[in-house]
Amino acid sequence: MNEGMMLENPRAAATEEQPNRDGVAQPAAGTAAQGDVGSWTAIPASTLEQWNFSLLRTAARCYQYPFWNEPLKALGFKPEYLLYERCGASLGYVVVMMFGFALARFGVVIDGPVNLRGDEPLPPDALRALAAWARRQRCVFLRFSHMDNRVLEAIEMAMGRAERLDSFPLYPQVEEDVVVKLDPDEGRMLAGFQRVARRNIRDATAAGFEVNVVEATGSEAVMQAVFEGLTRRKGEGIYNRPLASYLEMVRQAERCGCGRIYLASLKGKPVQVVVVIRTRDLASYVAGALDVEALADATSPACLVHWRAMRDSLSMGVKEYNLGAYGPGDVRVFKDKFRPLQRVSPVPVTVVLKPALWGIWKRVLPLVDRNRDRVRSAAGWLLKTFRVKRGRSASEPSGRSSVG
Repeated sequence: MNEGMMLENPRAAATEEQPNRDGVAQPAAGTAAQGDVGSWTAIPASTLEQWNFSLLRTAARCYQYPFWNEPLKALGFKPEYLLYERCGASLGYVVVMMFGFALARFGVVIDGPVNLRGDEPLPPDALRALAAWARRQRCVFLRFSHMDNRVLEAIEMAMGRAERLDSFPLYPQVEEDVVVKLDPDEGRMLAGFQRVARRNIRDATAAGFEVNVVEATGSEAVMQAVFEGLTRRKGEGIYNRPLASYLEMVRQAERCGCGRIYLASLKGKPVQVVVVIRTRDLASYVAGALDVEALADATSPACLVHWRAMRDSLSMGVKEYNLGAYGPGDVRVFKDKFRPLQRVSPVPVTVVLKPALWGIWKRVLPLVDRNRDRVRSAAGWLLKTFRVKRGRSASEPSGRSSVG
């Protein structure tokens, strides 16, 4: 992204809050931290779309972008967007997903907080200020998960009492990345795949498959048909979000050049859909479906579709392509065709803010973990009931309480 992209974006220019000279959105006058003491303050809703552009200048992963979190509000989630400032300078950003109720709230952070001035962890004063913010919100704890263990170590050192465990399995962490290094040399990159992957790409091309990028708006019917085929074969619960939430996420991500839907067709008939979200350094396969009934006896276009997505991602400056967690059986066999690197997520860090309530929660945590699906279902039912009582439509999409 070039230096002037934020200012040239009409949506950014239309808001009161303009980026500073470094291209990072600034809050409205009167919300900046005063003096030498930094603090975390809420980011105005009117600037959230700007942050989808601004975060492309950082090492932030997709779970910290507004385009990922805003569609979750329709499912009852409550993301809090915060900016850390000190001496008038914007230094840090984070999305905290809030759960619980007034006297006992739980905060969950995935792949944050984000350093706006470099790729290193935030300094200790910023992390301590985040703990202070959470105490004001009456949080029992903050759970941090991050693929970079340096960030978790910095949190442990700076934020007081901390324990290494997953304290909120109802909103699971990212367990692993399965990544392919993107190489400008196409031949060398193909040579790094298994022979069967190269053959699959050739066979799908020879069979006449067309792979096109389509916009989320206008693709609803095609997406619905392909995903319904997957549901008929494998049942419900393949993905944590309903299809409508994925479509809205892509719509928002398309506006900052971060979201793409790849559609593979054979003789004009849709066969496979793949949704890819990218950040500065990483493109991630987040959802997809293959219609085996439409495929019939033809070769699968799956390797060809991902190969196209990898080359497109490289042209956007992305360094790696994330195939997502390995998964079971045939899913693992497919992903291994690309000879990816597996990176297992470090154990999350839980920062304890209310020791007495934390002690109670920790005692029931094993029970919650063993029955997480039942607890999520009950929470979803309660949320749906609450929405209906408030006069909202009972037909709104619902989803499991997870990372999406």
